Amino acid sequence: MASSFTPIWLGNLPHDPDKLVQAEKDLATVLAKACADMGEPVDAKDLSFRFHTRGSSSNGQGLGFGFAWLPSAVAQHLVQLGRLTYTEDADFATVRESRGAVPPP
Repeated sequence: MASSFTPIWLGNLPHDPDKLVQAEKDLATVLAKACADMGEPVDAKDLSFRFHTRGSSSNGQGLGFGFAWLPSAVAQHLVQLGRLTYTEDADFATVRESRGAVPPP
């Protein structure tokens, strides 16, 4: 991952494992668009996420938060907004600056 990528904290994420898998896909699409809109094109499949779960990381119950790594300018912009809607049903994630050192997945 490029050194110019910055982690952001995402909250208000689903706890249901199936919904969390879908949220990751939806977030990747919306975040890739946000990157492109800000002149920092990144393919959705190249974005990295770490969602905290209880149990298995692939199908454990979500704890409602995680991290995404984005180009620094995009990360700063989203932190200023504080909220990111990622579905047509208005599901949203709260966004804040990541605290501490968060190693990429």
